[in-house]
Amino acid sequence: MIGTSLCVGELPEPALVVRAIADALEKSHARRRTDQIAALLLLMTSHWARHAAEVCQLGMRESRTLQLWGGLCKGVVVNGQIEHQRPALAVAIIPERPERLHKAQLDLTLGQREPALPCPERNACAANDDDGVHHLGLVSYGLRGEPFPTIRHGHLRPGDNSTLTIRAHRIQTFDSLGLQILTPWLNVDKALGPVLHTVAGKPANRALECPARNTLPVALRVGVERAGRTDWIPVIELYPDGALHLPEPVAPGEQVCLAARTAQCARDEVAAWGQTLTPAFRSSTRRRMLLSGGMERRPQCHAADPEWEVLRTQWPDTPMIGALGQAAWVRSPDLPRQKLTTALNHRLAAGFLLF
Repeated sequence: MIGTSLCVGELPEPALVVRAIADALEKSHARRRTDQIAALLLLMTSHWARHAAEVCQLGMRESRTLQLWGGLCKGVVVNGQIEHQRPALAVAIIPERPERLHKAQLDLTLGQREPALPCPERNACAANDDDGVHHLGLVSYGLRGEPFPTIRHGHLRPGDNSTLTIRAHRIQTFDSLGLQILTPWLNVDKALGPVLHTVAGKPANRALECPARNTLPVALRVGVERAGRTDWIPVIELYPDGALHLPEPVAPGEQVCLAARTAQCARDEVAAWGQTLTPAFRSSTRRRMLLSGGMERRPQCHAADPEWEVLRTQWPDTPMIGALGQAAWVRSPDLPRQKLTTALNHRLAAGFLLF
């Protein structure tokens, strides 16, 4: 079984690393000297930036495996508990499983950018089909865009993405944006680069029923339908003439709508994950959860952050580990093609693994 551990301290000390790995090994029932470990996930808050190499060496020594993966991120999550203000380590031990159980694959990616992976073409497949490939990714970097180091096979990879492949019996993937669509989809009449001027014969702010002031800029989104998918673009500024300033261009003829992230929508979406899980997942004690989520969860972005309480309430006995960064992304045969958007800072994605 997967063993998870969260260790938090006032200083980034080696003793935290030793204790976190020992706790995770004990919970996984893996015998340190004889059992094979498929992977050791080691996620660190940014406080460990100067000690990342030492953490790698300690991790390999304490776990006796080279299959060490992870790196630095803005925050860590273990069993519904979040930590990003103090030095923290999140550890998960994944013991080796028989090859006959490896029917599905989950790719975890951590790094400074979203990889340019093609969208999966298996959209006609049913959820949890054998050999289905699921992707969870996190974009995470430091101040002024300074890259955080990542870890792969126990070695630091400065400024590079790192991907870990986990194989399990079955996998089911979920995604939460928490967005409430406020207006119908309308055609763009005039747009000059990132400035959206008129929509459906009206100034953009009137057609999209924008508020008088953009008090939560990251939470207010313009949805754009393009190339068979929906992109959710934040509104940067509302101009007096009714135009909207966006961070990327919109073209005349595209369809747009206005949406906002709300606490209730986020809560409802995460609560629906439990209802959508197949019976085999709901009843199994071999179920584990991996999470990636955007870190832009502050008052200037949106007023409430209710997902974590839902996670703790719905899955109190399910081991979970995750990381928070600037933005998260997900690609999966479980999700319809139109939801395969780019990395978003208010997304929370989860993969449920059945071992």
